[in-house]
Amino acid sequence: MKPFLALVAALCLVSAAHAQQAADQPEKGQPESKPEAPTAAQPASESSSERQGTVVDGATGTPLANVIVTVGDKTVRTDAQGQYKVAAGTEPIMVRLAGYGRATIPSDASQPFKLTPLEPKALYLTVYGIAAPFLRDPAIELIEKNKFNALVIDIKGDRGLIPYPSKLPLAAKANALTLRTIPDLKELVTTLKKKNLYLIARIVTFKDTLLAASTPNGPFTPPAARCGRIARDLPGSIPSGRSPGNIR
Repeated sequence: MKPFLALVAALCLVSAAHAQQAADQPEKGQPESKPEAPTAAQPASESSSERQGTVVDGATGTPLANVIVTVGDKTVRTDAQGQYKVAAGTEPIMVRLAGYGRATIPSDASQPFKLTPLEPKALYLTVYGIAAPFLRDPAIELIEKNKFNALVIDIKGDRGLIPYPSKLPLAAKANALTLRTIPDLKELVTTLKKKNLYLIARIVTFKDTLLAASTPNGPFTPPAARCGRIARDLPGSIPSGRSPGNIR
């Protein structure tokens, strides 16, 4: 009896194996199915279409707000947490903020990016000094020799003169454009920045002979009980008593 039962069990196993093999074969006339190809990677989240990072103070680690972040001709500013987002690509990310050295963030830079505080050590050139090679060149040499890092330039001098071609109507009205010592301000700035200089614009606003003379209500007038005359600063300049506005 036992041999008979063993034979029946063996036949059942063979039958099951044939049934499984038939199930695995494609039906006649149907194309044989192929293994599914690996699924392509899904497009990355929106971070793949932009670059983002954080800028902090290199000394304290404090997030820096309003850092100017430039990529090509596009500019954004960091938020209160020091974070920024710019378009994806390979163009360098340049950052700058008053009181800090300019920097370029490398593509492989670690985050957050540390911006180095800058302690300016500068020389000063007047509207005349910046234009005269016999004054400007020795000043630049002195800066390099003493490892200074900044230069102060008169953009509006003590007498109200503006040494570059400003487009401000008030400057023309006040005859402040009669002295042209900086014919191309952009070129000058570019040249000086190539020397890794931190540039500081000096703008005199509360002493302006030209503006005061061209504006009837501009100068300070002392009370009539005192003298009733226009207050003049020595030697002969007139305090304007007001800011001449933005110099562009």
